[in-house]
Amino acid sequence: MNKRELIAAIPTLKIENIVNDQDEINGVTSLLQDAKLNEVVFYKIHNAESEQRFYQRYNESRAGLVIINRPVQQEVANIVVCDENQFAQTQEKVLDLIYPMPAKMPKLVGITGTNGKTTTVNLCMQLAQQLGHQALSVGTLGIYLGETVIYPNELTTPGIIEFRKILHQYGERVAAIFFEFSSH
Repeated sequence: MNKRELIAAIPTLKIENIVNDQDEINGVTSLLQDAKLNEVVFYKIHNAESEQRFYQRYNESRAGLVIINRPVQQEVANIVVCDENQFAQTQEKVLDLIYPMPAKMPKLVGITGTNGKTTTVNLCMQLAQQLGHQALSVGTLGIYLGETVIYPNELTTPGIIEFRKILHQYGERVAAIFFEFSSH
């Protein structure tokens, strides 16, 4: 899917200054500073200070398309403005297009609490594997498929975009996904 097709699929978006609208888009992230040319970035701007952080991170990024929740003062390429009230729904629509839900969902198990989340998630994954089921663990130590590190994770709980990406990539390959969930 290219930028033009993605924008056309979501009529509530306001196009600002799109360049190279035939460029392919095949990823979504919320981390502007780590974005790639083929990724859509969702970035919330809350106030003038976060708008300044946005400009700084945007200039350091290689994002293909950035969807923000309010207009910015500077003209910046590849920005699409989404109404604040439609931001979550737009994010869901883009995720449905780029990371559709698997046809067969794995069991999702969330572990929360003050202490022991990491240990419990890893023990559950090992137990599932010993019972002959492929399992994934997601948490503070990273994302593991059995003993193999898929990629490191800096947060205890992934955001919605990362969660959908994990489900899309591994949902049909595993019987269960064990997540650490922050109590807050």
